[in-house]
Amino acid sequence: MMRKKSIPLSTQCASLDHEGNAWIFSNEFNGLFFLNTDTYELNYVTKFDEEVFAGDLYNEMLFYKGKLYCFPCVAEKMAVYDISTGKTHYIVLKKRKAVEYYNVTKITETNVLLLPVEIEDHAYILDLETEAYQTIPFDCKKVKQEVNNKILRGKAYLNGKTYYAIDGTNSLLVYSIEENLFYIETQKKPGTFFMTFSAEEKMYILQANGSEYDVYDRNGYQETVKLAEEMHTESWSVAAMQYIHLWPLEKDVLVGMPMRDHSLYMLCNGESLNMDLEWEQVSIYKSDLQPLHVCKKKKDQLLLFPYHSHTLVLIDLPTMHAEYIDLVMPYEDYLEIYSDAWKKQFEEEQVLYESPHCFLDTYLELILQTTISSKSNEDREVGRDIYQILKQQ
Repeated sequence: MMRKKSIPLSTQCASLDHEGNAWIFSNEFNGLFFLNTDTYELNYVTKFDEEVFAGDLYNEMLFYKGKLYCFPCVAEKMAVYDISTGKTHYIVLKKRKAVEYYNVTKITETNVLLLPVEIEDHAYILDLETEAYQTIPFDCKKVKQEVNNKILRGKAYLNGKTYYAIDGTNSLLVYSIEENLFYIETQKKPGTFFMTFSAEEKMYILQANGSEYDVYDRNGYQETVKLAEEMHTESWSVAAMQYIHLWPLEKDVLVGMPMRDHSLYMLCNGESLNMDLEWEQVSIYKSDLQPLHVCKKKKDQLLLFPYHSHTLVLIDLPTMHAEYIDLVMPYEDYLEIYSDAWKKQFEEEQVLYESPHCFLDTYLELILQTTISSKSNEDREVGRDIYQILKQQ
């Protein structure tokens, strides 16, 4: 078996700091990375010791006053990494279900509203300044019945309210902050909503067909913008969507994140354009469905972070030139990180091999490094023989 030369890095949890450098939490394993956005040198920083060594730990990251706030998906706790001290602490949401992630909506400079994607009994408002959170009971039975077993997707904040698309409907779950009240608002315009977004007194609702979005302001619905010709299929699926996410980056700058083989959509100062990406330069290793996800803007440059790929795409806005950079880490560094996690979990009698992100040669190598008292010397020799055979193939 050929030794891996590098380990691919993908993410759904990334942010820029005050200097415009990128912090990336791996979507494949427990690891935080720093990316210098001048040199594009990638460095491993740390792992979060109170979480398992698994993938999909966090689905979103916010930077605030020198700290990185990582919001949990598979992870049990919210992690807060202090860049200046290099230390990590954790925030426990006491009412949280296991493996439940949140719609993260910034409602003020310091306050973030966290709403579970599947409705529970509580939502939360987190104060980034004090790191205390307020629990918001979800006690309206009628509303709860209507959204029960439906996915809620949204990041929109407009006019003192947050908005979430109710899966498979043209209705929105609305939370009025002033009234502390949840209610459902059905739109007159037909269609099926996928997710809400907002910036600068505007709300954008991506349609489930993935080919258009609706624009709202304080006065209500304004227009529908077509991203692409709709692809007609017998039944809806994410795979049939041409655009999966909208990124309102600042006033009058909006990016439509495409699925594979579709063009990048950009709205700048009222003018829309589509840019064809060189998809053959995007290294796919997991799935070709959604190669890119997180989008950030540094001055006149867009950074499109890899999701089902390990290629960072850089767009220079003045020239519309694209550059493609593979994000990988040396295999030896990965093995060293994994060895620490292995020893810890082995000592705590956790079953590491159930993690879907343990490469076979890594697993075999770690077994050889670990003394398993229940196995005889003969068993160990057989294991070493199997490992050497695989290593030579």
